[in-house]
Amino acid sequence: MSIDDLKQWITEQEVEKRTLQGFWLNLNDYQKEDPDEFNHFF
Repeated sequence: MSIDDLKQWITEQEVEKRTLQGFWLNLNDYQKEDPDEFNHFF
């Protein structure tokens, strides 16, 4: 796979956007599921 093909795939699949959405979803779930531990670390 060439670098140009990889860049195109990343753009088409919205990899950065989906990764950030997943990060915030998981962080928010962590805050809801274990608020004491979340507040300890953040």
